[in-house]
Amino acid sequence: MNVNNQQKTTTMKHLKNKTMKQTAMQELWDYIDANYHEENFNLYSAKKLSIKKEKEQIINAYDKGEYDCGCNGDAHQYYNETFKK
Repeated sequence: MNVNNQQKTTTMKHLKNKTMKQTAMQELWDYIDANYHEENFNLYSAKKLSIKKEKEQIINAYDKGEYDCGCNGDAHQYYNETFKK
């Protein structure tokens, strides 16, 4: 096995063993898929929770990038300027 194939195999094993976090969108779809048939299913509530989680993910990603790059900025300000209409 050459080095490239060995590296790909090692990476795939690592990814299969690692628990990945869900994006807000994936979590929303999983929720819809599991609950759409319920009598009290409320798509509006699911949407609101998904938007809240997406905002948290964007803010956390901004803060992580800011920390890694040494930039100065405010994640909430970035979110509001970029995504609020």
